Amino acid sequence: MICKGAHCRTGLRLTTFSLLFTVGLYATQPTISQHEGASQVQSKLRLACSISGSKGHEQGGRFVIDDARTVFKVPDDRQVLVYCEWEGSVGAPGIVGQHEFEGLWKNPADKVVAVSDFRLEVRANRCAGFFTLLLSETTETGLWTLEARVDGGITGQHKFLDISFASFPFLPSPFPICQEILSARTT
Repeated sequence: MICKGAHCRTGLRLTTFSLLFTVGLYATQPTISQHEGASQVQSKLRLACSISGSKGHEQGGRFVIDDARTVFKVPDDRQVLVYCEWEGSVGAPGIVGQHEFEGLWKNPADKVVAVSDFRLEVRANRCAGFFTLLLSETTETGLWTLEARVDGGITGQHKFLDISFASFPFLPSPFPICQEILSARTT
């Protein structure tokens, strides 16, 4: 249907104005949800590498994941450990010193359901730590995300799949993991 006449042009102008107003209003809004405690602070560190598993131990001052993988089966697995390594630019100001590290655990609906955190004195341009999420029979199945933050700034994320045999009769192929850490473990 083609509309002709003054009333159609008025309607078109109002529609165009509404669209431009909506786009302009949306462009002024923050791109990250403030109600989930998100921060738009840029971190001086970036997530260089992450690896997940259900078991780990300390060896020579480093935490080692014993069973590196990204697929977890409830009830066989009772926790997810995500080991993270961060790095900053060599000589950049603000890298050395006390920092607050946070891991925001997001369920398959992308809602923050838990927060893990620790403080760490960083003495070089590279540092590491790990976060733990406990699993149970009531844990939602699907693709989970750990959002890593340092001093309130988002540094990266790590995804993993939580499954149960009832919801997934087949075992999906794992996601790629950090080859740098895997090769370091085998040497």
